Amino acid sequence: MKISQAMIVKNEEKNIVQALSWGKGVVSEQIVVDTGSTDRTVEIAKSMGAKVYFFPWEDDFSKARNFAISKCKYPWIAMLDADEYFPEEDAKKIKYYIGLIDDNPKVHGILTAIANLGENGQVESVDNTIRLFRNRKDIFYRRAIHEQLTLAGGEDFFSANCNKDLTVIHTGYQSAVFTEKIQSNRNLNILKKELEKNPEDFEMHIYTGIEYSLRKMWKEALEHYRKVYPNMPKDYENYKIILSMGMAEHLNALHQWSVEDKSKMEELTKEAEELVALGRKIIPEDADYLYQLSIMHYLNHRYDKVIPLLLEALKKTEDVGEGTVSQRFLAGIISAYGMLADSYMNTGNYREAVHYATVVLKEKPQEVEILRILLFTFYLSHTPWEEVRQFLQPMYGEAMSSVEILANKLGYAEAASSQESR
Repeated sequence: MKISQAMIVKNEEKNIVQALSWGKGVVSEQIVVDTGSTDRTVEIAKSMGAKVYFFPWEDDFSKARNFAISKCKYPWIAMLDADEYFPEEDAKKIKYYIGLIDDNPKVHGILTAIANLGENGQVESVDNTIRLFRNRKDIFYRRAIHEQLTLAGGEDFFSANCNKDLTVIHTGYQSAVFTEKIQSNRNLNILKKELEKNPEDFEMHIYTGIEYSLRKMWKEALEHYRKVYPNMPKDYENYKIILSMGMAEHLNALHQWSVEDKSKMEELTKEAEELVALGRKIIPEDADYLYQLSIMHYLNHRYDKVIPLLLEALKKTEDVGEGTVSQRFLAGIISAYGMLADSYMNTGNYREAVHYATVVLKEKPQEVEILRILLFTFYLSHTPWEEVRQFLQPMYGEAMSSVEILANKLGYAEAASSQESR
């Protein structure tokens, strides 16, 4: 099974080595289409054996990507950006998953997860993407920005869902590179042109809202998010992934603006709750909008509202399982358990607070904030220190001394005595 790796680039000298390295030993050729680099991108790509072509930038990502496709000669294409890569273990599995569907021409591509890394290298969010697809003349990209793979004649593009087994790592939200891209306004300007052509394009309103959100321009972002639902297609069943993302971003913008302007808190919270009610109707299996609203309530200390939202979100993922929606909730599941534990503690339900904190700490005892919630819950419920120590000892073992220091700071004087007796 031979695969062509392709990418479009401009001034990616900091990323190009990693972008090409993951494909070594996996793909059979590497195609780099340069759209106007002034740094060492082209030089580095050539030195790594890539075939480099040049394409003049026309404010249209699809044109550049389709040109890259035209240079690929093998039956499958891996089209990743320069700030994306497959981890080594996932890269090794690509041919296996292609092999499972290669004989079925009705499956056109493979859906993978895409993990967006933040400044500290931690996963900030997880979405879905199609970066692996067949090299056929009837498969091409459409749209100038936030381009999508499509079939000639308007037929549906079908992809095999491998998002639990294959993940693309995206580093483009890190450091000064991201800031530079935002400041250039390139994407925002293209989006504005697209909306001039079609003011009712609900997807372009979502993406334009996101661009304004990235700039913390919440009012402008909300103007676009609010135009999504009146222009939503009747067959919205086919657009659940983008609608899920749009709702989550809409709710985040509502929260952020309510933080900046407290006078709008009640008005924006009402809009958020109405949006979640709509979400329950059009994407009933999704947990992301519930998660976003729970964050909004949690940070405003509305603990009685947090609990039912997160319990509903957990039930959705248990009933439906991991699919193409609820990716943000699943990526933030530790945070969700922490909010549940803290909310139960603050509403006096200490038993449930202990339960949800313990669920996390048994798997990840290093989660200090959740340990703090657990210890404070024990303290508020007047649980004797010796019982607490016996409860935590199996989880922490030799690290128990660190737990005792934290417990002492939270009010357990006996914890200091335990430490002194060691």
